[in-house]
Amino acid sequence: MLTVLAREFDERLAKPAALDFLTDHAMANALSALADEGRPCSLAILKQSFLRSTANLANRARGQMVAAASAEALDLILELHENAVGRVKMDLAASAEQLAQRLGQRVDRESNGKLYRVTRKPV
Repeated sequence: MLTVLAREFDERLAKPAALDFLTDHAMANALSALADEGRPCSLAILKQSFLRSTANLANRARGQMVAAASAEALDLILELHENAVGRVKMDLAASAEQLAQRLGQRVDRESNGKLYRVTRKPV
């Protein structure tokens, strides 16, 4: 069942058209189901999911980026933050701060609003 779900997920992401609401919602559920079964998607798939989504899938993808708990995931969140607007930008900033803290780092903001990672120095 999960193999079929993963294949369907990949096929829908491969299509260039924007995701309609029902597809977005179904794919968000599929993303959660895969992660719940110990089969989280790669950061590349999470990025593509985030960029193609109009609603739920973006939030689930962002949550799984944080759950990945890696420097690469933090870099991806910071990258996505650069072009985001409104509430999505605020959610990405909060996720970046949360993940940076888990990694023993911090996120700072330049005067133009761009976020960047700062590694904490040992005390």
